[in-house]
Amino acid sequence: MRKKELKKLIDEVFKFYGRRALIEDDFYGYFLERGFSREEIEDLWMDAMAEDLIEVGVTPILDPENPYEIVGKKFVFELKEEMVKII
Repeated sequence: MRKKELKKLIDEVFKFYGRRALIEDDFYGYFLERGFSREEIEDLWMDAMAEDLIEVGVTPILDPENPYEIVGKKFVFELKEEMVKII
């Protein structure tokens, strides 16, 4: 996928939710509703990360009854700020 097309898709998902950071469920849900497969979505965010369009992190899911126990994890996708070079 070309960077221009990739940027358009990434901009669309973040604009749809009106946030600069999305959890895995929102990111995947948006593209699944538009006919993408899980594999295509994974390729999309990996390409977007490689093109420096987003940052990807992980947040722990804690047990509500024991906040020191991690019961899972979710990816977090954050839109990167565009940098302007001044020479």
